[in-house]
Amino acid sequence: MEIVYTAINAAVVAAVGLVLGWFAKGRFEAVQQQFHAVQKQVERMDARIDDLQTSFDAIRSQFQGSLDAMR
Repeated sequence: MEIVYTAINAAVVAAVGLVLGWFAKGRFEAVQQQFHAVQKQVERMDARIDDLQTSFDAIRSQFQGSLDAMR
């Protein structure tokens, strides 16, 4: 009879483990989707910063040209 109780206990533990694993999998997928969304935002911000750097370089070059012309 002890073996039956042990088998039932093992089945319950396995079932609970499967349910918890299923819930955890869903949570990990949600976190992964949020991570990818944040990564896309960072990539867009990097592109905007690169555009600003290019604009500042152009302004600096124009300013340097104006200073050179005044000399």
